[in-house]
Amino acid sequence: MVINRKRTGIIILVITILASGWSGGEFNEEEFINNLKELHGNIYKAFDYSEDNEIYNCLAYSFMGEELEEQFFVFLRTIREFEAQGYRNYIQKIDYEKIIIEKRRKKYIKVYIKWRVFGLVKHLLHEHNRINTYEAIYKLKKCRVDKDWKVVRTQILSGERIIFPKRYYDPDGIQVDEKIVIEKVRQPL
Repeated sequence: MVINRKRTGIIILVITILASGWSGGEFNEEEFINNLKELHGNIYKAFDYSEDNEIYNCLAYSFMGEELEEQFFVFLRTIREFEAQGYRNYIQKIDYEKIIIEKRRKKYIKVYIKWRVFGLVKHLLHEHNRINTYEAIYKLKKCRVDKDWKVVRTQILSGERIIFPKRYYDPDGIQVDEKIVIEKVRQPL
């Protein structure tokens, strides 16, 4: 029996490529960014849940590996603190100011994202509108099971809470100025 080494090599190469998850097609940046927005926006849905397994399953849509475990405990701690203080978060909208693919490799993609989260916080019989602005770098890999991109590393670069303009009045009741106050944010995404 004669073995054609060239043909065998090509077959092994094709099998290796298929096994690694590379489809051979062009990378569609617009499609990737749209999927990334859905993946990233899903993170905030964890605030809608109170049961541990619901929070975990929600975050598992966006994260995997050690990053999933870390984010789960951060969110769980934050949600429990909010509950203990009588807080309730309602995410109204997420606006993406900037999404830049910084590095694209065969096995991972590194992305810079700058976004704003618009929300409503209810506590102590009153509510506040909130806007938080964040910048982060995410490293994503394809999940072997469902072939979807998942976050495997998060590096928060900055987080700020923008407090709505406040009107200040002099003693005669005349408006003097408006301010926008910015403070550093301690809570997770």
